[in-house]
Amino acid sequence: MKIVSLKNINYKILKDFNLDFKDKDKILDLVVLAGVNGSGKTTILEFIQNKLRFFKTIEGNIYLGYKNEVWSLVSFLIDWIEMKISILKIALEIV
Repeated sequence: MKIVSLKNINYKILKDFNLDFKDKDKILDLVVLAGVNGSGKTTILEFIQNKLRFFKTIEGNIYLGYKNEVWSLVSFLIDWIEMKISILKIALEIV
């Protein structure tokens, strides 16, 4: 799974910030954040880390991609939880 993009970020110095990790619709395998001091490199990484930990409390969206499918972080987590619940229900029926 890879991060495809960051959209509508309002976090610290990043205001209405968007960043794509694609080239010609192909999700990049390697991304390098480069810039002068104070340009927001560490802030981008902090946003990603904090959004993954506290996904509802920070304004902005992370979009994830896997095998040509793209999900927002929230929809991915909901789908993942629903899948786990389905597996648990099946396991309980077997027991």
